[in-house]
Amino acid sequence: MKKPRKELKDCWKKEGIIKRPFFHWNIWIWSRYNKRNAERLKEVDELRDLILFLEQVYMGGIVPNKLFREKASVRVTSLCTEKIPENLIVRESRFLKYQPSKKKLSNHNKTLIPILENDENSLCIELPVWCEKMFYEGKWMAVTGHIDLLQYCDEDKKVYIWDYKPDYTPGKPHIVYEQVKFYKFLLSQLVFLEPKNIVCGWFNDQNEFIVKDYE
Repeated sequence: MKKPRKELKDCWKKEGIIKRPFFHWNIWIWSRYNKRNAERLKEVDELRDLILFLEQVYMGGIVPNKLFREKASVRVTSLCTEKIPENLIVRESRFLKYQPSKKKLSNHNKTLIPILENDENSLCIELPVWCEKMFYEGKWMAVTGHIDLLQYCDEDKKVYIWDYKPDYTPGKPHIVYEQVKFYKFLLSQLVFLEPKNIVCGWFNDQNEFIVKDYE
């Protein structure tokens, strides 16, 4: 097993983007936060607690990094079973206008970083979320995950949790349906946000798929 270097407390700032590394699940994950967008959106009453949480994640020490490295903790994706998603809103992806980066990056980052840098309502990518004690399927467990993209929508005044799934094919079983619902639950436990004000979904390179919420 790789041993983490001393946890990096410093973060990198460039043009309003804060970049912070987390040693989670035995790999370094670079999470990014658009502080420029957050400064503007914190004027929205419903987002103040969320913005405060993000400030603590990227410039404080709120993330329980040890939890993400413990063998006893469970990763969200390992709890998800493949299902055919249902009750979806399907439409052309709002992110098509952002061209993938040509830099030497992972496929995920080639898509997600340009969105974060150019979309005025995007807040962060690879956001760590967790629950230190959750009762699931008859037992207590610690659960961890990373949200690909967190965004606010001016039109409906809701927070959007997005997962980027370039391999997703409509009508076929996939873990993403349960995955984004877990992320919604975890975020709602960490931040004062009513579940009805959190929308979860995913997107590939053509469309976006939003889970209908009947709460």
